[in-house]
Amino acid sequence: MNDKYHTINNILNGTLQNNDDNINQMIEHIKKRNKVNMEHIVNFYENSDNPIAIFFLGFIYENGYDTSININTAIRMYKLSGTSYALNALGTLYNNGNGVTRDYKTAFNYFTEAAKLGLEKAYNNIGIMYLNGLIESSNKYYLSYNYFLKAGKYGKENIDNLMRDDKIKMIINCEKRLEKLEDRVGKMEGNLYKHIEYCTCKEKNEYITL
Repeated sequence: MNDKYHTINNILNGTLQNNDDNINQMIEHIKKRNKVNMEHIVNFYENSDNPIAIFFLGFIYENGYDTSININTAIRMYKLSGTSYALNALGTLYNNGNGVTRDYKTAFNYFTEAAKLGLEKAYNNIGIMYLNGLIESSNKYYLSYNYFLKAGKYGKENIDNLMRDDKIKMIINCEKRLEKLEDRVGKMEGNLYKHIEYCTCKEKNEYITL
C-alpha cells in the first residue's frame, strides 16, 4: 500500500466503525479539497454499503467536494444512511435553508431523531434552536441549558456563555431548584395516593379517604 494513503486509510476505516474522532477528522480532510485525497476518499466510500460511507457521499454532494453541488442527491444519501450524523446533516440543511426551503420544525425533528441516537452535536443544535427562539417555549433558557449539558464538549461553550449573564444564570438556577422541589412533591404525592389506595378500614371494610 502506498505510504501516503496509510494514515488516511486508517481514518477511513475508523469512520466505518462509527468512531466520532475519525468521522470529524475525515470531515476536515474532505473540506481541504485535496484532489488526490478526494479521489481516494470517494472511491473508498463508493465501494462500501456502510451507512457512514453513504453519509459521507451525501456530505460530499451537499458541499460540492470533487463534484458539483447536488442537494437532492445529498438528501437522498442522508436518508438512505439513516445514521445520527446523516439525520443531523438533514436538520442542518433545513435549519439553514441550504438548497431547501427553510423549515425549523423539520430541522428540529431531524435533530431530535439524531439526538435519540446519542449524537451530542444534535443536542447542541436543539439547544441553540431553543435559545434563539426558533422553537416555541415558555422557558427557553432552561431548556437550552439542559440540551447543552447533554451535548458534552459541544455544548460547553454555550453553557459558559449562558452563565455569564447574571439574569439568565438566576433564571436557570431558579428552575433547577423548582424542578427538584417538584420532583420531591411528586414523590410525596405518589406515596400518599398509594397509601390511600391500599389502606382500608378493617372495621368498615372500606377505603379511607381524606
